[in-house]
Formats: sequence, C-alpha cells, structure tokens
Amino acid sequence: MRKNKKENEELTSGPGWAAYQEAPADLDEEDFDNTPDHHVIRHTFRDRLRINYKENMRALAFRFLIKRHRKVFFDLGPGNFGWFTEHQRFQPRAKYLLKNHWTQIQLGIYVIEYTIIDSVAYSHYSLNYGISYHLYMETQLSKQSEMNLEILVDLFKETEEFLHDSIVNGSAPYFPNFRIK
Repeated sequence: MRKNKKENEELTSGPGWAAYQEAPADLDEEDFDNTPDHHVIRHTFRDRLRINYKENMRALAFRFLIKRHRKVFFDLGPGNFGWFTEHQRFQPRAKYLLKNHWTQIQLGIYVIEYTIIDSVAYSHYSLNYGISYHLYMETQLSKQSEMNLEILVDLFKETEEFLHDSIVNGSAPYFPNFRIK
C-alpha cells in the first residue's frame, strides 16, 4: 500500500471536531498543559463484587419493603392520574401549597414533601418516614397564579406517577450513595 502524500490539516485545539477550529487570539497554551487526561476509573474484581453485592442488597431491601406494604394494600392498580384526580385532588393541594409554601403527603411507602422557596417549587420523597429525603423534581414558578396552579398540578402528577410506578414495578427509584463518587 502506498501512503497518501497530501498534506493533512494541522490540529489546532485538541482531539475530535474541535481540533480543526481556529484558536482564539488570546489563547494561553500553558492553561491547557495542566489539565488532567481523560481516564476511566477501573474497578478491581473485588470492588465490582462489593458494588454488585450492595446493589443486590438495596434491591432486596426495597422488594421486602414493597412486600410488607402489599400485605396491607392488595390491589394497587395502574394508578388514577386522570382529569378528575387533577381537578379534585391536585388543584386544591396546589392552592394550599401556594398559600403555605409547604405540604407533606403519604403515598404508599413514601412520604412526599412539596415546598416553595424563592419562587421555585421542589418535590422530595422519603422512604424512611422523613429521616432523609431525595430531591425528585424542581420547577420555576411564574408571576401568574393560574399558570402556577398548572405548574404545581404537573409537578404533583409527575412525582406521584413516578413513585406509584416504582411501587408497582418493585424497583427502587434512586441509586445508592456509594455509586456516586
């Protein structure tokens, strides 16, 4: 095989498509020399066994919690998140939340807390009766009260639908803390 003797384009700013873009006039190359290389964290066989063991224990504990809950509530069904639920349950709750900036409800095994802080609505859920919460969703509120009601109704609907599906499917809705490094 013969090599192509044409001149190749000169790389200017690193690998990939960005390499062929022009460098800015105020580029200081010394800043880029100290950046760490992209590397993948490699786990040993023992670490992978430990991670899999913890993941299986988390899934087993969640399934056990669901099993205890289903002894009391036999039929969970597909969930009721239609028009009637939005207007009869979620809208009064949204009005209450706009007035008091905090509300808490029980949904199966979950305790859900909705708060409004600085015109941002948050939904948190807890599996251990409120000892620790996981942030599920946040949304920016507007200045119009009608729009805020719709935004909060959507927040309630999405949060409760997600948590209801996790109960029906029997899968934990979060990753354990040891996976986040």
